[in-house]
Amino acid sequence: MPTAIVSNNSEGAITAYLTAHGLRSHVHAVIGRPHAHPARMKPDPALIRQAAAASTTDVGRCVLVGDSLSDIEGAHAAGARVIGYANRP
Repeated sequence: MPTAIVSNNSEGAITAYLTAHGLRSHVHAVIGRPHAHPARMKPDPALIRQAAAASTTDVGRCVLVGDSLSDIEGAHAAGARVIGYANRP
């Protein structure tokens, strides 16, 4: 099953992190924040839909694991399932 990362961080920073930790080969697509378009960052659903398209998967079959309210709102807006990850108290 294809795996994608959708982040409000830059694509370059995400890719560098994955490469440095030997994880890049496990991720099919990296979708980072759109340069000079802050309104299109999550919770806007565009990035999530873009990741689904890049993975050739219907967005309704996707699951987003997110650690913020914008992740949850973006997944709902895109029509994806979502799992909230509480990484802080």
